[in-house]
Amino acid sequence: MINDDELQPWRQIGRGQAGWREAVERALDQVADVQPLDVPRSGRVLLAGDWHGDGGWAQRMLERAGDDGLELVIQLGDFGIGMAGMGGSEGYLDAIDATAARAGVRLLFLDGNHENFPYLYRFPLHATGLRPVRRHIWHIPRGFRWTWGEKTWQAVGGATSTDRVHRREGADWWPEEALTDDDAESIAVAARDERVGVLLTHDAPRDAPLDSGRWPVDWAEVDRVLAEEHRDRLSRVCKALRPRKVVHGHWHYRYQETVETTWGSCEFIGLHCNGGEANVATLTI
Repeated sequence: MINDDELQPWRQIGRGQAGWREAVERALDQVADVQPLDVPRSGRVLLAGDWHGDGGWAQRMLERAGDDGLELVIQLGDFGIGMAGMGGSEGYLDAIDATAARAGVRLLFLDGNHENFPYLYRFPLHATGLRPVRRHIWHIPRGFRWTWGEKTWQAVGGATSTDRVHRREGADWWPEEALTDDDAESIAVAARDERVGVLLTHDAPRDAPLDSGRWPVDWAEVDRVLAEEHRDRLSRVCKALRPRKVVHGHWHYRYQETVETTWGSCEFIGLHCNGGEANVATLTI
């Protein structure tokens, strides 16, 4: 069981309290020997769509994974970290961490658009290149790539908020939410002509067969334009990575379809948000 002494350095980092450097050293020491992307013994991973700081739902999904013998969950953004209005506060992370420990599960997450980025980036990178925010909860930075068996996986978080006009910068919205042109270019350049097997994203690239009738009816025109530009940017990334499978969240829409894209045949899986079976999918590695 996780005790308060173990949690305290993580809380100090998140709150930017005095003794920050010492807290970083203590936190990283706890996970010094952890390899968060070791191949799961089950050979399977549970993928989850948006959670929006819903701690009860997050805990149920981790318990479900543990009951099913799945020791790894990857959440595809809008985790809600540091978003107090969504419930994604320190207590949210503490509770999820405790549940993950009991269930024997490690949780990895991409960043979406509903994250407190200044809060997230206070946490240092681990030697693996991932960012632990608790002993059992790790952030996958944009563009991070790894290999399981003979298959290459890559994660590209980020999206634009469809409700941005109703949010306040620095309170519940941050411009770091979006994948930038520089981000996209860097990821594309690093592709090394190696085709990605599975690409995990928060947003959906332009090529994804989305049902546009499900998009927000009260969407401000400026946010619609920004969202379309972001999807185009992500498609440019996909043209460089040429993924065979793309799994995403963000659009709160569950579907699975294989289509011909600008980079070849690709299977798309979209996951719904917290609250129903459509939020998760199990993939064999």
